[in-house]
Amino acid sequence: MNNLNKTLLGILMEVKPEQVKTCFGKVKQDWFKETSEQTIYTCIQDLIVENKEVNLLTVTSKLMQQNNRQYVSYASDCISLVTSNSMLYNYDALIEIIKLEYLNRGVVETHNQLVSLVSTEIDLNKYIEILEKGIVQFNAEMLITEDSTMDVVMNVLSRHEKAKKGELGGIVLGYPKIDSHILLEPVDLMVIGARPAMGKTSFGVSLTTQLAFHENKKVVFFNLEMSNAQLMRRIIANLTGIDSNKIKNGYCTNDELNRIHTAVSMPQMKNITLIEGSHNIQQIKMKLTKLKYANSVDIFIVDYLQKITPTKNKSRYEQVTEVSNGLKYICQNMKIPCIAFAQLGRDAGKHGNRPILPDLRESGEIEQDASIVAFLHRPEYYGKDFDDAGNSMKNFAEFIVAKNREGDTPIVEFNLDLQTSKWIVIQNNGFTPNKTTYEGFNNDNPF
Repeated sequence: MNNLNKTLLGILMEVKPEQVKTCFGKVKQDWFKETSEQTIYTCIQDLIVENKEVNLLTVTSKLMQQNNRQYVSYASDCISLVTSNSMLYNYDALIEIIKLEYLNRGVVETHNQLVSLVSTEIDLNKYIEILEKGIVQFNAEMLITEDSTMDVVMNVLSRHEKAKKGELGGIVLGYPKIDSHILLEPVDLMVIGARPAMGKTSFGVSLTTQLAFHENKKVVFFNLEMSNAQLMRRIIANLTGIDSNKIKNGYCTNDELNRIHTAVSMPQMKNITLIEGSHNIQQIKMKLTKLKYANSVDIFIVDYLQKITPTKNKSRYEQVTEVSNGLKYICQNMKIPCIAFAQLGRDAGKHGNRPILPDLRESGEIEQDASIVAFLHRPEYYGKDFDDAGNSMKNFAEFIVAKNREGDTPIVEFNLDLQTSKWIVIQNNGFTPNKTTYEGFNNDNPF
C-alpha cells in the first residue's frame, strides 16, 4: 500500500503541467497515513495554489523552505517508483485503487469496533450506532470528492457565467419577493423559527408544494410531529383549495373529490417523499444517503428541529446543539440543502412583538450553524386586529429574514389560509397569487 501512495505522489510530480490540477483534485489528504506522505501532499497543494510548476525540483525546494529536509529523499523515491511503473499512464486507475484501500481501512475499523463491543457487553443501540456511523462515513466518501483550490475558483467562475444566462446554482423557494433575496446552495442550512401556533407546518406544506410543483425539485419531508396521512391531507388541501377538515371528516362533494384525484395523479406528486416518526441524526443521514443514490432528493425539510431525537444524558442546550450541528454536517458533506423549522419558546412572544435572533440563543447553536434564519409571525394571534395605518391584520403573516449570509434581510408579507395551508405573497397593490405550473382542476387556485 505504501508503494502505491508513493507512486501516486510521484505521478503528481511527473504529470504534464496542464494535468496536475485535474489529477490533484481527485486525491484526498486523508488517504495518506505517513507524515512524510502528508507533508509532500501539502507541498504540492501549496505550489498549485501559488500557481507554480509542480515537479521534483519545486517540491524539494518547498520542503527545504519549510524545514522538512528529512523528506527530500522520500520525494526522490516517489519519482523513482513512477519511472518504473506503467501507472503513470493510468493514474485514474491508481487513484481508484488507493481510494478503495482507504475505504477498506474504514470498514475494518468499524468491524473491529463491533467485535470489541459484543465481546464486552450486549448493547443493541450502541451496536446499531457504530454500524450506522460506519455506513454513513463509507457512503459519504463514495459520494463526495474534494476539490482543489483551482477547481473551486473555476467552479465559481463557471457558475457566474451560468447565472448570467439564468441558470442559477441553487434552489429558490418559489415565492415572489423571497426568491430575489434567498438562493439555497447545496451546503446551506436554513432555519425558520416560530412560536407555537404561528403556522410552521402550514408554511412547510406550502413550501413543499411550491418546490415540488413549481420548481420541480425532489423534496424529502421529515415529518416528526404528525402522521404522513395528516400531512398528505394538508398537501392535498393546499393543491386543491379544499378545507382540510372537509377532507378529514368526509364532507367533500363529488366535484371536490374529482379535484383531489386530479391533484394527486399529477406527475409532480412523485417529487414528494414523506418520512414520519421519531428520528435521530444518524437515521436521517441513512435515509438521505439511500435517496441520494436513487437520485430522489434535491432538498429536505425537517418539521421541526427540536423533535429530532438527541443523545441522552445531555443538557437541552447541548442536545439542540448536537442536532443543529448534525443537520449542518449533512448539508456540507452530502451537498443537500435543508430547511429546518425550529420552535421558539412561548416566553419570547409574551408581548406579541416580532421574534428576533436572540430568541434562538437558548436553542443551542442554531444561529451559528444556519446560513439563513427566518421567522414566521402572525400579529392577529396576539390580538392585534389592525396595524398602525388601520389595515386589517386578519389572515396576515410575516416572513422575517433575520440572518442571510449572502443577501438582504427583508420582511415579506403573506396572506394565509390555515385551513388550506396557503401562503400567498402580498404585493404593494394587494394579494398576488404565487406562480403556477398547472391548471385545469381549480381555476381559481392561487398556487
